[in-house]
Amino acid sequence: MRPEKRASESGAPDLGWTDVPTPLGTMRLVKGAAGLLWANFVADGGAWGEANGDRGQAALARFLRRHRLPDPKPAPGRFEAEREALAAYFAGDGAALHRISLHLFGSPFSRAVWQAVRTIPFGEVRSYRELAAVLGVPRSVRAVARALHHNPVLLFVPCHRVIGASGSLVGYRGGLDRKAALLAHERAHRGGASPVERQTGR
Repeated sequence: MRPEKRASESGAPDLGWTDVPTPLGTMRLVKGAAGLLWANFVADGGAWGEANGDRGQAALARFLRRHRLPDPKPAPGRFEAEREALAAYFAGDGAALHRISLHLFGSPFSRAVWQAVRTIPFGEVRSYRELAAVLGVPRSVRAVARALHHNPVLLFVPCHRVIGASGSLVGYRGGLDRKAALLAHERAHRGGASPVERQTGR
């Protein structure tokens, strides 16, 4: 895959990172001048630590190489807004993560998919097929699924709200247990059961 931009052209050559604890495990965040460009769970030894383990670290390394981005430097002081947004989200504020600026690296199609996912309301779900139809590519369900697999900012682009046509929980890089927990969290704060929870009994 050809990189979208060189780091010098990206507006984000000076990257910083930090780890943020959440109720579902530690998240590693990476941001540059233009916004947050990476958010993924990493192994932290806690109850959720083995869901992606070192795969989260390897995925970040591949992401940086693919887009010719420099290694980020530790910069915990640059992430106060993201820390507050994550805390607010887990306290039930469905709009909190939308207040964070994102700098999404990917193909035009992938970015269109990610933007569409951001329009799924807090506490609701859509199937991959429904998402493909919204994008005007109803036969491209697999391409939509691939784009979501490469979502670089978990939670901030809420791909956990996308499910199988049968209501099954499939295809979440953070682990299916986390996906179920996130949907349950949103349902609890929105009120009522989401379609996937009604079907699965979660």
